[in-house]
Amino acid sequence: MTMHSRGRLDSYPIASDGVSDSPSETLIGPPASAGGPRRKNDPLRRTLQRLLGRESPRAKLPGWLAGASLALLPVAALAIGVYQDRSETEPPQPVTVLRSEAVALAEEFVCANGYTDAPHTQDLDQITLESIEGSSELAAILRERRGTLLPRAYGVSRSEHGWTVGFRHREGPATVGRAVTLNAFGKNLRMQHQGFMLSALETRLASVEVDPDEAPPARRWISVGRVTDREGRGIPGASVRVATGVGTLLGGGSTTAGPDGEYALEFGEGIFTTEPDSPNRQIAWFFVEASGFVEWTRTKSEHLTMARFHQKTEDYDSLVSEPDLIIANAPYRIDFVLTRPATLLVDVVDEQGNPIEEAGLALDESNQTSKAHGADQERGEARYAWDVRPEMSWTLSIPSDQKRFRTHTDAIVPKAPGRYHITLRSTGSAPGQRALSIIRLTDDDGRDVRSEVLLLAPGAQPPLDEPGQLEARAVVERVLEANRYWLKELPPGIQSYSYRLGERVIESTSPDARTPKHTSLLHQLGEHLDDVTFRFHRVEGDTITLAYSLKEPLRVDAGNGIAAAGTPYAGYVSTSAREGVLSIDATLWAPLEHSQGKIQETFSRYRSLGDGHVVPLKIEIQGKMKFRWEFEVYEPGLWIVKLIPGTAVIPQVTDVHVNGRPAALKDQ
Repeated sequence: MTMHSRGRLDSYPIASDGVSDSPSETLIGPPASAGGPRRKNDPLRRTLQRLLGRESPRAKLPGWLAGASLALLPVAALAIGVYQDRSETEPPQPVTVLRSEAVALAEEFVCANGYTDAPHTQDLDQITLESIEGSSELAAILRERRGTLLPRAYGVSRSEHGWTVGFRHREGPATVGRAVTLNAFGKNLRMQHQGFMLSALETRLASVEVDPDEAPPARRWISVGRVTDREGRGIPGASVRVATGVGTLLGGGSTTAGPDGEYALEFGEGIFTTEPDSPNRQIAWFFVEASGFVEWTRTKSEHLTMARFHQKTEDYDSLVSEPDLIIANAPYRIDFVLTRPATLLVDVVDEQGNPIEEAGLALDESNQTSKAHGADQERGEARYAWDVRPEMSWTLSIPSDQKRFRTHTDAIVPKAPGRYHITLRSTGSAPGQRALSIIRLTDDDGRDVRSEVLLLAPGAQPPLDEPGQLEARAVVERVLEANRYWLKELPPGIQSYSYRLGERVIESTSPDARTPKHTSLLHQLGEHLDDVTFRFHRVEGDTITLAYSLKEPLRVDAGNGIAAAGTPYAGYVSTSAREGVLSIDATLWAPLEHSQGKIQETFSRYRSLGDGHVVPLKIEIQGKMKFRWEFEVYEPGLWIVKLIPGTAVIPQVTDVHVNGRPAALKDQ
């Protein structure tokens, strides 16, 4: 989806090229503190000094004039204009600072605010606080700062926003220090609270002596790949960027794909550490954009991690698989496939059919605000519009302060790229009584496509009454019991099992090593039944359909890899969902289809394990990525993956043992 802002990602103003001393733009960032160093060439101060015969840039204004400054502002403004008209020697305003001046200002700032061995020279009420220091006592802050930095700057970088000046720590590794940023005019001086990689500075100052053995090592993170359309054609000019860090994503980088869609992106850390033995793991969040396209899929997970090196620990291995980790100085390949969008053009009317604005109209329960085109009904333009990925389920909703009163439409699943014209009717005003219904859905030719595009959305249905809730809950409990030996646990009599996967032998007592990575709401319903609200219960022949919602969203995921066996993933998708539609075979009490948010599952070819328990021999999953898995059953009832067609990640499973003995396939 391309029409929503994901929030601004700030970063250090570090230049990647150029050595000119002439910066051009004002730094975009937090407001300057009153405690920052003050420049003596302020135009208002300088003009008043000259008018009063005090032309020295270090002269101070008399006390009576400082007290009357407000009254003199109009006169001063006029004087500035008159003086600039008459003087050919006055520099253009505002005055930018040179590199040497930027360094001097930063060194003055570091000393004045108490970071060096010398006592602070700034008045206490003028000390500039870092963003993480606001709740501490000033005396304690100054004690913590004292003597942490060397007084002379290590190096400097220029960017379009201003200057970044780096300082070395007095003790500790020579690779990491602190950075003072200031804008192009020598204002807004701030100490950045994250550790700063000194190797990022473009110019090292000659006045600083550095032991060659302590020189910061070159450390780069590189992503390479190709951006194509669904037919495999490269998309030139596509933008690929990455945001890195923890919490606030301050680091990263961006690049543009070449003529054939190939790209190479070099990026950096968003948060730093001075600990040499720390891998410094953090998020690496990739985005891809191209005019007239939306993302269709990618070859790696949306949730990637970067680190300086791979450090195996018990906690770490349980959280991040090897394919999802980007290591410094090792190119990491991610390919992106884009598609032409389905454009949802939405208007809202009241109960009388009059066009209205619906505050906070959102798409897919994401609370992202709509992009308005303007309500020009005469030209036929829609009030709201989104570009979305086709073949996925999208729901329009009205946010509410009370989550349980959030109002949804049925799900919209555009079958192909193109424009879809939607009219919503909003009724009711009190919480719990509002309704949002789709009364028109046509393509560009005016053809009604509601029967082709709309699907049942649990959030659009009212809850069942109490007897209906109990009846639906009983159905789910029976399904969970019939399928417990593949959803949850090993059958009785199986304490351990092993199998050969290519050249590896996998041994386990856990049910998780039997199957590719797969966690759906179906796996979690048993533990969250008290949080489920059933909204739809229909029986047609041998098929039962249930629609439900949860109080809070749960994580669902799927990947072509066995996490418990340590295999790499060939594709992985993860999202959150708080509602689902479940179709059930009433003769076997077996799930047939399960739609949950952005992931749809299909289960087929069921085998009986006896005593009313069944397992599927085929599972297909569709979402941003598509998976198809096949399974087998070994005596006395071990359900285990057979292979993943079309990928070498999991070759044919062979040499299966149960409880230390060779196991035979279970008879049909």
